[in-house]
Amino acid sequence: MTEHKKKKKSHHGKLIFFLTLLGISFEPGYPKDIPAIANTIIAIIMCIFLIALVFVVRKVTNKEKVFSSRLNLNKFQLSVLLILIGYSIFIYIENGNLPSLIDLFHQPSNIIISCTFVSLGAGFFEDYFVRGYLFNATQRILNRYNITQYRMTIIAVITSFIFGLIHFTNLPAENSSAVFQQVFYAFCLGIVFCVFRVITNRIWPAAIMHFIFDYSLSIIQDMTSNSWLEIISIFSVALAIGLVLLISLDRSIEKNNIQEINP
Repeated sequence: MTEHKKKKKSHHGKLIFFLTLLGISFEPGYPKDIPAIANTIIAIIMCIFLIALVFVVRKVTNKEKVFSSRLNLNKFQLSVLLILIGYSIFIYIENGNLPSLIDLFHQPSNIIISCTFVSLGAGFFEDYFVRGYLFNATQRILNRYNITQYRMTIIAVITSFIFGLIHFTNLPAENSSAVFQQVFYAFCLGIVFCVFRVITNRIWPAAIMHFIFDYSLSIIQDMTSNSWLEIISIFSVALAIGLVLLISLDRSIEKNNIQEINP
């Protein structure tokens, strides 16, 4: 990469970080304290920053593509993918998201606005930053050190670890035990989201999946902690399935000499 391109990537990185930080700060909240019209205006401003972020990330990440075309999955990979989708649905139900989502639509419009745009912001700002820009940046770091094996798995682990750490920002306002649990299951779900980022060759499917997981009344409520045994046992399975699939995909990529688009 030329010096000019390195500087351009650096400038884009700073802009992406700024847009993400600023956009998240405009997520609507506190519906009991802020009138619906004010929340709506805040949501519109957030969406403007989100559109700008998506535009810049797409420019930096070859229009979201890791490969020139989507990967062809073999029978084993398709089977594991179906298991992962089924288990993700299980987590969604087990976590109580469905009744919380139903309860949301019985709430006043201001609460619905808050929950919708907080979930939208979390899903899209975080995914376009982590599984968009940081994913691309990690590709470039691996290139620098000439790491050619298990690249998608390594990138998924690194970016998901960062994704988990980002949730420590909730510490000042939330129960510390609940936040530590959130960091753990965010890491596990980050691996799952990375699977869909790699398989679809796009960022937005993972962002939509993230939005769906977050979209419920509980997104604006205080966090509560659960049994660590329950959290670890449920989310570790998703982590294991995701890693098995990523490792299998890496082996196929290396065996078939599938080239990544220059990040």
